[in-house]
Amino acid sequence: MTFFGKHRPLVAFAVWLLVAMLALSSCIMDDGSGDVAPDTDARVQVGLHISLGTPAGAAKVPAGNYDDATATAYENFIDIENGGYRVLFFDMDNRYLATFEPQKFTALGSDRLTSKTYEVTGKVDADMPSNFKVVVLANWPSYPQNLVRGVTTVADICSADNARFSYHSIYQLSPSELIPMYGIKECKNVTLRDKIIVPLGTVHLLRAMAKVEVLGTEGPWTIEEVKLHNYNGFGYCAPADVFNEADYVRYDYALDFNTNIHIPTGAFMQSALSLGEVASGHFVIYVPEYQNTLNGIGIGNKATLGIRFKERTDKEYAVDFKYYQSPSADVAQGTPFDIRRNYDYRFVVNKLEEEAELNLNVDVLPYNQYDLYPEFGQ
Repeated sequence: MTFFGKHRPLVAFAVWLLVAMLALSSCIMDDGSGDVAPDTDARVQVGLHISLGTPAGAAKVPAGNYDDATATAYENFIDIENGGYRVLFFDMDNRYLATFEPQKFTALGSDRLTSKTYEVTGKVDADMPSNFKVVVLANWPSYPQNLVRGVTTVADICSADNARFSYHSIYQLSPSELIPMYGIKECKNVTLRDKIIVPLGTVHLLRAMAKVEVLGTEGPWTIEEVKLHNYNGFGYCAPADVFNEADYVRYDYALDFNTNIHIPTGAFMQSALSLGEVASGHFVIYVPEYQNTLNGIGIGNKATLGIRFKERTDKEYAVDFKYYQSPSADVAQGTPFDIRRNYDYRFVVNKLEEEAELNLNVDVLPYNQYDLYPEFGQ
């Protein structure tokens, strides 16, 4: 039996933010009655582009036939129509400043499920400092309430009760089964001017779950069933201690994305989940983060994959989340790894003779990524 595991970061979302200061005397708003009244609140008009992208200078994906996350419906989906996102502003000390108030959303792509670019407009408080941070939350089950300016912190939001999501087996995403996301970016020396659009750059979003795939190759043995043993029944929508983009975007596939795991207390579930067969011989499941290691050493209750073949259903073959061959000089063969958010763990399985020695290999490869920088308003 031969296993070829591909463990790589999922492609990150990118959010392109632009801010335009409009003359308050000329601003108008519709109160829903059909009458247009002056908008007298001290707010700044905000334009938001959401796109699938990667910063210039990032390494290119290695050769190979890899899904770029656009081939699977809802894997890049943000539920904007139902208010499934928040854009929050914080000062440089990670203290809350203001919340984006959405007014209009437009999908710029022809297919909503695969569109990689969106345009959102709305407002934010005008009394913003020139240096601040933008935090984007998406697809959370609920969002932070009663935020206090100058008091509530990014850490408070990321570890709050409403930053937790309850998990059950998910192998096919849908409008009711979406992946929570989080991103943050520093914006410095920003001057808001009347009717001038100021680009704020790109905010990369981390998914809160990992994708685990098992694929069978052509051969005499056919995969009947795949199970994931041990998982977490809860997860955090946001990572821990990520206060700057540099904490998870490092322009290096070996280092992207976030290296720490963020797991709620009491989340462990000692049971098995079946992976869904989304195509012949192709099994998938999306799961929260899971800790397999402590200081680089494997710990008890590790997560494993159990594979059964149609030719012998009475035997389950165990596959660990570890490096079966050394990926670099710094990582020894047999080193276990955690299941981390925003990663895709792909195992390609080739079953040979029944008594053949197992040959397992794990490659660390990222999802492919694309650059999209549309003109605002186009």
